[in-house]
Amino acid sequence: MGGLVTATPRTYGADYFVGINWLDRGLTRVRGEQQFYEDTHAFSRAAVACVGDQALILIAEYAELHDADGAALRAVPYRCR
Repeated sequence: MGGLVTATPRTYGADYFVGINWLDRGLTRVRGEQQFYEDTHAFSRAAVACVGDQALILIAEYAELHDADGAALRAVPYRCR
């Protein structure tokens, strides 16, 4: 991909989301931050695995904000163009 993809869990007030940034070799953003979120889901961890021109964003989430018994893992494809 000629750079680096980052995924960072974020909060804004009561909202939970993951900020995704694509950086070039000079660590400059190729485009603005993209955000992944869903209502009533609390994203607590994120990681990125890159293969070729695609990335796989792995996100650990709590299914509901009031349910702390376990976390679900999501895999979200991200294509860098």
